[in-house]
Amino acid sequence: MDTMNDEFEKALMEQEEDGNEEDDGRVKSEWEKNWRSDTIVAFIHTIKNVLFHPIHYFAQIKPSEDYLSISIFVYVNSLIYVAVAFASQVAFMALTGKADEVTMGVFNAFCSLLFVPFLSVALVFAISGIYHLFFTMVGGSQKKYNTTLTLWAYSQSTSVLGIVPVLGVFVAMIYGLVIAIGGGSKFHEISGGKAALAVLVPVLLCCCVFGSAVLAITLFAGGMSALMGNLIN
Repeated sequence: MDTMNDEFEKALMEQEEDGNEEDDGRVKSEWEKNWRSDTIVAFIHTIKNVLFHPIHYFAQIKPSEDYLSISIFVYVNSLIYVAVAFASQVAFMALTGKADEVTMGVFNAFCSLLFVPFLSVALVFAISGIYHLFFTMVGGSQKKYNTTLTLWAYSQSTSVLGIVPVLGVFVAMIYGLVIAIGGGSKFHEISGGKAALAVLVPVLLCCCVFGSAVLAITLFAGGMSALMGNLIN
């Protein structure tokens, strides 16, 4: 009887493990499976896999269906970055600045720790919606929104590189786009060229809009200065 019970329990365990896999062999990410029980280890392993094996990683995992786990991942990732960045800033001011500047730096750091992580979560959800639209139109993907959300949330792992002074932020941004392209190709099951278009077209559009806005403001300011000069003269 004990042998039969053991075999039955083993069969149930195998069914549960099979239930975590899709027909294409993809499995839940370690973060989604273990973030409640082993948060630190799951977070570190996810960061490491995204940074060092992004294409292989996104070819193996399936999109998260747990929006709470995605939100917590982005929040923790942003919280760590903000905490380290502002700790470095305050330490620098403590060594080179005045006491009032240090106090203001601590106050700014505290405010950032309260609000920036929540803002990061909101931005990831919003930006994922924009990118999902482009993956659908340009890339021809038939995947759901949570596919792009998982891709973009995990690609934020590159923010850890922003801790490096001066060039860290730029490296993080560029490498984040590289991961989004390579991982997006595997995650959305489209070609690399289509994934590149889906990722880079919104970036180029944002640059054009921002550049146009700066140019318009500059021309407007120049025109107003010339007009005021003529009125005064």
